[in-house]
Amino acid sequence: MKTNELVTDNQDNQKEQIHNRNWAGGDIFIAILIIVFAIFMFTGALYFPHRARMGFVTSARFTPILLSILNTILCSVLISKTIKNYGIVSVKNWFREMYTNEEMKRSFILIIMIGIYISLIGQIHFLFINTIFLIMMFWYLKIGSWKIIIIYGFASGLFVSWIIPFIFQMPLP
Repeated sequence: MKTNELVTDNQDNQKEQIHNRNWAGGDIFIAILIIVFAIFMFTGALYFPHRARMGFVTSARFTPILLSILNTILCSVLISKTIKNYGIVSVKNWFREMYTNEEMKRSFILIIMIGIYISLIGQIHFLFINTIFLIMMFWYLKIGSWKIIIIYGFASGLFVSWIIPFIFQMPLP
């Protein structure tokens, strides 16, 4: 009996190691995507206004530039630590495992929703698309009843569309 338990534990341990190795491929893939996005964010932010009433820290370009630099640094650290700990990993195996994992499917759907939202900015009025996006995200993430979702969606949409641009003197698309 003890031999069977050891064999079962060893098989479970091997599956867990394979799972962790596959997730390392996902870490590298997502980190590279975030770095590419950070480069776009940085170059786009260079065209934002750099003066504000309360100084550079409240200017429209400060936050995206700071976030893009920090994201690039953190993703570079993630990539280097992943390669150091796991060596060469397979992104293909991560994709294969991703399609069988419910949490990853939900994350992938969220990424697609964000991509659609980004592509619609500038084509549809910002207040409208932002509020609809927030309501859809809150619904998908199941943050509460429909009443709460709609209240939070409209409040967040107004906050992002009117208050944030006023404070930071940030032009909206």
